[in-house]
Amino acid sequence: MIRLKCIKKNGKLKKRNNEVNKLREIMSYSKWLDSKFYTYWAASNTVYDKGDEVFLVHHDLTTYRGFTYTECKGMIDDTLKIKGKMNFVDNDEEAEELQKYMKQFIENVDNEYLTK
Repeated sequence: MIRLKCIKKNGKLKKRNNEVNKLREIMSYSKWLDSKFYTYWAASNTVYDKGDEVFLVHHDLTTYRGFTYTECKGMIDDTLKIKGKMNFVDNDEEAEELQKYMKQFIENVDNEYLTK
């Protein structure tokens, strides 16, 4: 879980870290309003290359799995692999839905690292 470090200034909380402040331009790929899953690119200060960027899949508030960019690349064409790694994925449609979000994550990571 990401904890934002804040400081109190002039009676208002301000985020200290610009990197955390931007928290990725697209915070989530799916939300519980229209999906069984809440998925997003997890911000971290310990990532040194794009292969270590993390994609999180929440089934509920306490059940979630994290996958690195490299792991996602290995799963985007294999629904069986997704269902094997996440026992809360019930069918091929849900696995395909997650593949769609993983593809968006991979595209965003690739774009982010092109600009660096």
